[in-house]
Amino acid sequence: MLFRSTNLFHYNASDKLSDAIKKRLDKSKYKLTEDVCLIPEGYDLKLYPDVAVFASNFKYSSSGAITTNPIFVAEIISPSSRRKDTAVKPKIYEQIGVKEYWLVDPYGKCVTAYMYNESSHALEYIDTYQKLSAEDLETMPDEPQDMRLDFLDVTINISEIFEE
Repeated sequence: MLFRSTNLFHYNASDKLSDAIKKRLDKSKYKLTEDVCLIPEGYDLKLYPDVAVFASNFKYSSSGAITTNPIFVAEIISPSSRRKDTAVKPKIYEQIGVKEYWLVDPYGKCVTAYMYNESSHALEYIDTYQKLSAEDLETMPDEPQDMRLDFLDVTINISEIFEE
């Protein structure tokens, strides 16, 4: 049996991001999952996205693994998975056509957003959002704190994911 370990920083970031998305999610159109097995269509591999959103008509196997490709994926970076989350998984998600991919770093309190470009068939960098202290916000008021979640046409403030 496969046991996946995580720590409190990873758990908190995943939990808060999921909560922020769930508040805005039309449950008749979308399904949010956390750490559920994904076997992408046409691939012989198993992924366990930290947070994923699928169209509500998603398909799954008899074992309960989701076989429909997600619309949105967020991976929470852990020290043990940093290279895989930043270099390997984005390429896989790009190949299967994930529309939005977020890398959430609970240690640096930042989120890096990527959007799938239909023309180039690639995940392209959009922005990096950094949780700033109140003092930093006074000196850098133009720093983006609202992260755009295009598939829902909403924004999520970074403070919803990272506490002071």
